[in-house]
Amino acid sequence: MARGETLLPMSQNQTEPPAPGTRGNTLSTEFVALVRCPNCPDRPPLDYDAEGGTLTCTRCGRVYPVVDGLPDLRADETTDETPPAREDA
Repeated sequence: MARGETLLPMSQNQTEPPAPGTRGNTLSTEFVALVRCPNCPDRPPLDYDAEGGTLTCTRCGRVYPVVDGLPDLRADETTDETPPAREDA
């Protein structure tokens, strides 16, 4: 919280934030267009699966989870769906 900023109670016309681990995993189209794979040197785009709550690299196949509406782009939190393509093969 910034200095001098105060928290105000939610008014009755506001909705409650999504509960942890629920459908609060929706990412905006604008955000998905900007985010890139931090694992690949050329930073290819990521494909977004809203139902599965994941972002998948279009090059290396690494899958990044989206947790409570925030993508977790740490390498130790990912899974490899497919092995990386070898350029010398």
